[in-house]
Amino acid sequence: MLLVGFFIDSPYKIAYNPILSHKGKVKMDTEKWKSVLVPREVYTELKSQAKLEGRTISGQLRLMFSQYQEQREQRFKQPDASKVTSA
Repeated sequence: MLLVGFFIDSPYKIAYNPILSHKGKVKMDTEKWKSVLVPREVYTELKSQAKLEGRTISGQLRLMFSQYQEQREQRFKQPDASKVTSA
C-alpha cells in the first residue's frame, strides 16, 4: 500500500510505504524506509517519468541517484583540459 500525504498550504508531498501495526495503525519501518519531501512539481515529474519507464517511484529515484553518482565519478576522474599542457 502506498500512501501519499499532503501538507495543507504547502507545495511539498510526502510519499512512503507504510506497514500496518498490530493495532491497525500505519507505522513506517524506519529501518527500511525513509520519507522524502520534494516540491510538488518534482514529485509530479518523477512520478510521470517512473510510469513512462515502467518503474516505481522509488525505483526511479534509485536509478536517478545511481546515474548522478556515475556522472560525478566521471567528472572527478577526467583531467581538466585547461590544466593539461602539450609539449
